[in-house]
Amino acid sequence: MLSLFFSFRQKRCEKPLDDSLGFLKMMRKNANAALAVLLAIVVIIILYAIIINAVKECRSDNDCGTERYCGSDFKCHEMKIVQKTIVQNEYGGWKAALILGAAIITAAIILRWKKNLI
Repeated sequence: MLSLFFSFRQKRCEKPLDDSLGFLKMMRKNANAALAVLLAIVVIIILYAIIINAVKECRSDNDCGTERYCGSDFKCHEMKIVQKTIVQNEYGGWKAALILGAAIITAAIILRWKKNLI
């Protein structure tokens, strides 16, 4: 009789345990699906990074030939040489300075003259 009680109790406990195992199996399947999606995203990011780096023509100026430089778009561009133009003034600017100085002195004299009249 006692053995019948223990066998009944064991069977009774097995059924809820089986239901919980079914729930755990379902959760394990969902976890596996989420892990697969996460792994796929990581693989896509790694492949994208490899492809982007493979497309680059250069990474530094040394990768390009002479008279060329590596631009921010990672492509070699021709170096544009800008020549300086030297502007030579015939009068050297002393005429403009003389006129400006004379105008300042004249304005000072006029203002002082008007001040003395008032």
